[in-house]
Amino acid sequence: CGDSPNRGAVLQLQDNAPGSPQAISLSGSAADFCPLIANGQPNTAAIQPGQTASFSLQIASTGGFSNTVDLSCSVAPAGSNVGPCAISTTPATNPPSVQVTPTSSGQFIASVPTVAPIAAALRSPGTRSGPKAGNFALACVWLAALILLALCSLQARRDSAVARGNWALRHLSILAFATILAAGISACGSGGGGGAGPQPTSGTSPGTYTVTLTASTAAPNAATRTATLTFTVQ
Repeated sequence: CGDSPNRGAVLQLQDNAPGSPQAISLSGSAADFCPLIANGQPNTAAIQPGQTASFSLQIASTGGFSNTVDLSCSVAPAGSNVGPCAISTTPATNPPSVQVTPTSSGQFIASVPTVAPIAAALRSPGTRSGPKAGNFALACVWLAALILLALCSLQARRDSAVARGNWALRHLSILAFATILAAGISACGSGGGGGAGPQPTSGTSPGTYTVTLTASTAAPNAATRTATLTFTVQ
């Protein structure tokens, strides 16, 4: 890959004629394909966690090669919150492939996503979860019962005040009713619910990763070529 397509060999024949073995020179041109970095593009990249490493690549023809080339890629080390490696072509094909001719290389992009770290979410002071949430719900039930008893008592006093014409006591009873009701709603409403926020993750580990590109053709002239790229997560 990348060498001159010209090939040469010598065929030797063992016989009983004078001057044996007989030598015959052979020459020809070998058709091949080669995965390369696109002109002017780097074969390494430096990114931050959460960004995507992208490489502009091409499959070039040597010695008159003309055929469809299938593409795949992988990233190592695996299991580090990185990848998978993906290949995009224009037009898009599944599986990815490009058409290569002596006058036109096959263009494509290999990309590897990484994961940004997520910090632990801060819980707001009023949220509750787990066993404490159940205790709080029980406290709200008791509070509702106490409010109901207080309201019954205030209603009895208000009826008595109306019967006696004591309008001041009646208005005081209404004010007390509104205050107790507002306090109960505020207490239960401000402390309800709440759950666990997003789980923290460290994201993609800093380090250097290797992308292996595989390009292959099908039978009867099956062949496989590979190339490696690297990127660094800072």
